[in-house]
Amino acid sequence: MEGLFPSEWKSADVCPAPKKTKVVDIENDLRPISLTSPVAKVYESHLNSLLLDHVGPKLDDRHFGSVKGSSTTCALVDLMNFLYSNTDNTNDAIRLCFYDLSKGFDRVDHNILLDILRELDVHPVLIQSIRSFLTGRHQRVCVNGFSSEWKPVPAGIPQGSVLGPTLFLLMVNALAYRESWRWKYMDDLTIS
Repeated sequence: MEGLFPSEWKSADVCPAPKKTKVVDIENDLRPISLTSPVAKVYESHLNSLLLDHVGPKLDDRHFGSVKGSSTTCALVDLMNFLYSNTDNTNDAIRLCFYDLSKGFDRVDHNILLDILRELDVHPVLIQSIRSFLTGRHQRVCVNGFSSEWKPVPAGIPQGSVLGPTLFLLMVNALAYRESWRWKYMDDLTIS
């Protein structure tokens, strides 16, 4: 492995997928899903497996999103169990704080993410491969058979990619890590 992600695989057609049943606000009600080459996804899967083999044990066990064997149901059951078991007495109270990282995937700074990978002692060739995957990307929006012009993507992690969810997990891994009661699901965080 040379640490390169071929430039031909870095172009993506972006299809806006609705977050809600009725789209009212284009900026907030649509999620950009990057459609990339199927061959690129195979290579991404390989990189993702290598990365997870190394950093899997270092991931926050309180993160329920994009983690094998976990789901929103697991997060909700765990949260509800915490609430019920800690409010048995009538005088008990629990405070919860809910955070949602707005456009979390789109705002990931590549340099910060690469620094996190170095801190986790990820192999330099794998870091170079991820750097190559993230940089030099271009995208265009496709809707109803019409396409925009190609534009560079200077930041963020492509949504719809295989490697993207793992990279985002690493980006938010240390978030609220010292809080004893926390529930993370991708760009959502609940702290008690």
